[in-house]
Amino acid sequence: LKVGLPDYIHAHQDMQVLQDEANRNISAVNDILSLKKELRDNCVLSLIPVCVYNGMELQTAIDTTWDFLKGVVERFEAAAKRLLEFVGENSADYGRTVVFVDALRTTQTGNMLWSIETDRYGLAKHKREDGSMVVEL
Repeated sequence: LKVGLPDYIHAHQDMQVLQDEANRNISAVNDILSLKKELRDNCVLSLIPVCVYNGMELQTAIDTTWDFLKGVVERFEAAAKRLLEFVGENSADYGRTVVFVDALRTTQTGNMLWSIETDRYGLAKHKREDGSMVVEL
């Protein structure tokens, strides 16, 4: 995916980190938020059921996946910072690089919000007034 950035930016190692971690974020969020649906449908093709199938307690599998997701976000943000520092604020390419990084952030956030709001997973009914949610399995 190029989006008008020059090759020297696309070739930077943190560009690949950003794209990989964005993909991991979307996958992990899906694995967490679709869990109730997958259990109901007897689906074992995502991270949490696979961990349980391999002997991990359910809560441990959920906590492990949550910790993985937090690490994904931390690695994404660290790579974004490094990439923007590499490009430099005074570079003509800086603004477009910021737009690219923000687009990846928006994609990740949009995926999470869609997953919560869609009828596919039935999670919207679990939202609380303070914005939190508890989903009992």
